[in-house]
Amino acid sequence: RSHLQWQFFASGRRKEDEPTAYCDKHVKVDYCVSGGGVATEYCSMFPDADVQQRSLVRLNSEEVEEIRSASGVGLNTLYTGDGYVYYEDGAWHGFRNNANSGWEEPYLACPIHNQEAWEDFENSQSPDDEFTEGDGSGNPDDSSGEDGWDGEIQW
Repeated sequence: RSHLQWQFFASGRRKEDEPTAYCDKHVKVDYCVSGGGVATEYCSMFPDADVQQRSLVRLNSEEVEEIRSASGVGLNTLYTGDGYVYYEDGAWHGFRNNANSGWEEPYLACPIHNQEAWEDFENSQSPDDEFTEGDGSGNPDDSSGEDGWDGEIQW
């Protein structure tokens, strides 16, 4: 998907600031803000997940090495965040090679919302959290037809 943004530049002012080519340095993704990585198929299943559209910066190995070198001589840590990189040259394991363990994606995937976490979440739900029909007693065969309230659900 492409993201088009219109910008207007005053004629005759700082000609060097006027764009001369198409920018392809960004990749728009669904990003799990609460997890700190590109959303997995599980993120939207969790009620606490905050998934938003964000842009990652495309970097190649030369650019990554340049940033790594600069990080040791005063580069602001804002520029060495692993979560907003789309690595063009293979699997992304972060600027310090300690991220995305077990993943072979070109970006940092959400480390919180995964299959194991989803299974744990499902197993932690009590039977009371599930929808029940009838009188709220959990007995779906209740056909009394009477209205009721169980403190959470009215029928």
